[in-house]
Amino acid sequence: MSAGFNQATLLGRLCAPPEELKTKTGKLFIKATIAVSVHRKNPDGIGEERTSFVPATMFGKTAELFLKYVQKGDMVHLAGRLDSNEWKTENGDKRLSLSFVVEQLNFLPNERAKAAPKTKEPERNEDGEPTDIPF
Repeated sequence: MSAGFNQATLLGRLCAPPEELKTKTGKLFIKATIAVSVHRKNPDGIGEERTSFVPATMFGKTAELFLKYVQKGDMVHLAGRLDSNEWKTENGDKRLSLSFVVEQLNFLPNERAKAAPKTKEPERNEDGEPTDIPF
């Protein structure tokens, strides 16, 4: 098989707190579900929007940063690759799953950032200079 190109990007919101897991060697990885908007035409030709829920897997430092800074409802931009897994059920039926493996995490503004308190402006004297200089 020849070498291929496998790159995908997602822009969506975290649906629920991610599931924290460990590899056989004890390294952290997480599984998260990202909600993305899909626009398509219905059978009547009218455009409509629906939501798709995409499973995403993150390893190492990317997983640590995601856990630290991303919360349910936050918008994220993820870049990575698609990975497939094929198996047989107990009945012998073939099954295929497709997952998104995150290789790059880009933080976007979220509602908490908008709601964060703004820093207080220092009090100033009649010349416009701050009155509370700490030295």
